[in-house]
Amino acid sequence: MLIVVCGLPGTGKSTIARYLSKKLDAIILSTDRIR
Repeated sequence: MLIVVCGLPGTGKSTIARYLSKKLDAIILSTDRIR
């Protein structure tokens, strides 16, 4: 499963990603770290 979280700065993308990661036992891939 791939879930993409996108939006404007300061809208809580990282917060939602962390929440989903914990609930779904998933990993977070940040495009900032991939570049």
